[in-house]
Parts: sequence; structure tokens; C-alpha cells
Amino acid sequence: MFKAERAEAALHQVQKIFDSHEDAFEQREDGLGYIGIRESMSQLLSQAPVEIRDLYELIHGGEARVVLRKSQQDQDIFGCREVYRRWFHTRAGFEAAHQLAAWHLDHGNPDFAVAVWDRIIADPLHVTRFTDLHRAQLIAACRQSGQLKRIDKLTQTVSNDDLRVGGDRIPLAQWIESYSLPTPGESSDWLQPLGSELREVRRQGSAPATSALFTRPLIDSLRDGPTLIERLNDHHRKNSTIGSGMMPVVVENQLIFRDAVSVRGVNLEDGRELWKYPLQVSLETALNPRNEVQDQRDEIELDRLGLSNALACGISADSERVYVVEGPFDQPVIAPGEAPGNQSSYFRITALPLDTRNPLSNPLPVVPIWRTGDSVNPELVGMTFLGPPTPAYGRLYCIAESDLLLYLLELDPASGDLLDKTTLAVLQRSLVRDPSRLHLVCIPSISRGIAVCPTLNGLLVGVDLTSKTLRWVHSQSAATENLRLSNRRQSHVYESEGFLTLPMISGGRVFDLPRNSQFLHCIDLETGAIQWQVDRQDAVYIAA
Repeated sequence: MFKAERAEAALHQVQKIFDSHEDAFEQREDGLGYIGIRESMSQLLSQAPVEIRDLYELIHGGEARVVLRKSQQDQDIFGCREVYRRWFHTRAGFEAAHQLAAWHLDHGNPDFAVAVWDRIIADPLHVTRFTDLHRAQLIAACRQSGQLKRIDKLTQTVSNDDLRVGGDRIPLAQWIESYSLPTPGESSDWLQPLGSELREVRRQGSAPATSALFTRPLIDSLRDGPTLIERLNDHHRKNSTIGSGMMPVVVENQLIFRDAVSVRGVNLEDGRELWKYPLQVSLETALNPRNEVQDQRDEIELDRLGLSNALACGISADSERVYVVEGPFDQPVIAPGEAPGNQSSYFRITALPLDTRNPLSNPLPVVPIWRTGDSVNPELVGMTFLGPPTPAYGRLYCIAESDLLLYLLELDPASGDLLDKTTLAVLQRSLVRDPSRLHLVCIPSISRGIAVCPTLNGLLVGVDLTSKTLRWVHSQSAATENLRLSNRRQSHVYESEGFLTLPMISGGRVFDLPRNSQFLHCIDLETGAIQWQVDRQDAVYIAA
């Protein structure tokens, strides 16, 4: 591609790809799978001869240095990230990458920092700029993120036993010890698909029996009324799953859950109710009829609300806020030829304050901090959110659809502002016109700087969050499955629609159990290559 007589023109075309916020997949040269175009161009430029890299530096290095210096003067980490994303292969890109990694290490995101430094050492030119201090920081990040098997090998690459820091010489082992947090060990956190793999540690041993500290009803016969109970029981008799998709969340000393009418926070030790937020759309508001017309729509409303849908029951939380999926909201009628984007959001996200200080016996009412799609966040109008956001690296990552496109969104947790978006897939029909997708949920699983995103169309997409590039795509119909199977076999569903089938990440591997596949898939987190698969033999998996 970089022939001498056309190298400059080729580099300009490559830079246009790096400058664009859009990405797409192309087939790998070996014909085995697909790779993001930006990732492909990055690998190509990294392996280019020295004279090509020098020419690239000459053409684009100056602009990169200007943007980097301004971001340093303004102390703007987003400007630094922009240099890293657009001009990684320049000297300024190397500096920006190191500053970005160090910033995330200092802000409690060691696995993100490791992902950035790994990209540096994978580049033949940048690795020559990697000093012992850089390696020591990488070792500290590996220790903090639990990647302990890498430490011995990385330590051998440090040329000196002492580091020179600020003019002083410090023993390497002492510096790493002072910079590192305690090695991750056992945790009392609940296992859940949201969050980094450090939350998903193995517990040794178990009690022979458990006893309940307290119970809280999801449906209160006195509060919610007998009509709702009768309708839910009738729905259950029709072999439809109810409520299995509800995901309670534990944060510090409180349990947060969703019931038929609200989201509530209770004290984890005694079940005392701390706060509540009445939902705008709930099972109670949809199913308790207000008039005869409403009564005739009950069965439609049952499906519309997605009783067996984890999406409609989705909540997540960080240390400061609770994030709730609300909906479905009524949609305006689409006139012939009208674009689907003219609709309002079908499912929305509401952020609630997380405050455990309530000395009162009555629960405190909660006022939302922000909602997607309102006047404060106009760029999110029309976005339909397909699950609660995953908090990671000080940001929120969630999957949403708009105008028949599926996106991975990056939001500011404090304001709900849209910071970035990555296109994942094209949809055939919107969620409003495709009720069969109401029971499906899309929540990104995140580890080591990579977001693994379900897409509703039989694909998993790996997105590099450090550079916002499409890293890999994996077909949930595994390579050894016969792609010529009948449509009936392809459409077979192995799981109850109420069970979550989210990808789980552990030890650099992704474990995926698609509802339309007879196999449990193990996928490499870095490359998307399938490691192994096991026939599920019609077993139903309800937890991981």
C-alpha cells in the first residue's frame, strides 16, 4: 500500500480514516473473520518501514503536537485522548498514549491503563521509546488489575534495578510496591455481569444452608391491588416468565431493586426502606385497567411492557447514582414515508441519586438527576436504550438504537451528556415495529479496555474503548456450526426469554451463551478468535 511514489497520498487517505468518528468492518486478508477498518489501518502503519513512519511524522506530527500541547496547557484529558485516537503513530501520539494511561492508572482504572500501554509496546517504533519508568508503571497497573502472571516477564524487561525519578534513584521493587494497591483477592461483592472482572472472583466454600435476613415483595397485594396479581398469575399460567430479568444491585450498605411500581433502596442489614422512585411506566400503570378500552388492551400491554424482558427491569449503579431503564413510552404514529428518527425514545435512562443517609422511618422521595432524551440532552432524543448502562472508567457505556442503527454510547455519569458513540450494527426493523426483540437485552461487558457488545443480530462486537475502534466481530453461530442448517434450526431458542444471556469476561476470555445457539462459546478478548465451544445439550443456564 505504501509504495514510494504514492506513499504520501496513501498516508493522507489513512489519516482520513483515523480522523473519522465512524468505523466499519472489513474481511481479514486471510479470509478468516473480520476486523475494524481503523484497527486494520493502525496495524498496517505500525508495521510500515521506518521511512514511511518518518514521512507520516513529517506530514501529521506537527498538527498532533499542537493539539497535545494545548491539551496539556488546559489540563484536558479529552484533548489528550483525541491525539491518541487520531495520531497514535506520531511521537506526540506516543506522549499522549503514555499520559492517557498514567491518568487512568491514577484514577483507579488500571486495566484501561494496561490496554493503552500494551498498544504502545506492540508498536515496533513506540516500544523503542518505552523507558524503564514506563515499564514500572505498566507492572504496577498489571498488579492493580490482577494480571499477576505478566509481572515476572515484564520485570525482566527492566534494564536497571533502580529507577531515576525526579533526580533520585529508587529501587524498582520499592517503587512498584509504593505505587501499587494491594493485590486483588477475595471480594464480598455479588457476582453480576456489570463491571470489571475484579468483581467476578471465585469464592471458596459455601454454607450448608442460608436464612433470609429480610424479604421485600416485588408485588404487594394491598398496595398494587388484586387486579394486577390476577393478571400476572394468568400470564404465568400461560408459561410466560415473570420477573426473572430483574437485576438487584448492591452498593455499599443498600440493596436496590425494582418492583411493580417503583425503584427502591433498602438497608442491606435489616431491609428498612431508605428511598423510592415511582416509575413513569410500570406494570401497575399498564395492567390495572382505568377503563374498558384499557382493559381490552391488557394482553397487548403485557407483551409491550415485556414482562419476560430484562430490559424493562434493568437497573445498574455506580458509587454515586442509580441508572434505571424506563419504558416503553407511547410513540407517535408514523406517517407514510416518515423517518423512524422522528419518534421519541421508546426506552430511556433515568439517573437517580444514591444516598443511604435516611434516619427517618418513611422512605425519602427521589428526584431524578437527569433523563436521556429531555431538553438537557437533546442529542439523545430518539435514542432507544436497550439495557442499563455499564459504569466503567468513570463513564457510562450503554447500547442504544436510532434510525435502524445500533450504537455503543459513552455518557457522562454526572450529566448524562453524550461524549462519544460508535456504530455497531444495522437493524432490519426498529424495536417499536419488532416486538419479538422486547425480551432481548443489550448490555456491554467491559474488561481490559474492551467493551463486548451484543447486537441483536447474531453478532458480538469488540470495541476498543481506548481508541474507539472496532476491534473484532464474532458470529454467535460458531464456525463449526453448519451455516446451511434450516431456518427452523437457526431460529431455535434454547433459553427462557426471561433469563439473561449476557457475555461474561474472566481471565482475558469471553464466555457467551447465545439463546439461538446450541453451543457455549469461549472467545479471546483481545482478538475475538474462538478458543473452544461446548455443546449445551439443551441445558438451560440461569447463572454464571
